[in-house]
Amino acid sequence: MEASEARAGAEAEAEAEAEAEAERALDRDMWRRLRGCRIALLTGDLSRVLARRELAGRCRTVTVGRSDLHAIAGKGLAGVLRPDGVLLVESAKYLVEVRRDQAAAYETNLVERVRGEGFERLADDACQQDAQLVFRRSP
Repeated sequence: MEASEARAGAEAEAEAEAEAEAERALDRDMWRRLRGCRIALLTGDLSRVLARRELAGRCRTVTVGRSDLHAIAGKGLAGVLRPDGVLLVESAKYLVEVRRDQAAAYETNLVERVRGEGFERLADDACQQDAQLVFRRSP
């Protein structure tokens, strides 16, 4: 009995070590992929942030929360993005207090506003199935 318990304990320990090593390998791979990546959190009044000259044409991606939907139009998002820049906007998917028809109206309104700023919606993107709507600057 003691031998089988010892074997089971050794197997559990080996399994835990294998899982830990797999996790470490994933971490190494993630950090390798992120090498050279820079993330800048720009907070405050959106119109003031977007008016900063040092941001002109420098951003690859801009993420905007749903509370800033009203601030997208006419605020210069296209000006801070690179020509191939991507705009991510929070969807209404996880808003508990919103009905489906309200979420659909939000999305329609968002797409119209963003199109008016020179963006086109990207279709079949994994983010769009989750919590964000994805747009790219129109050519």
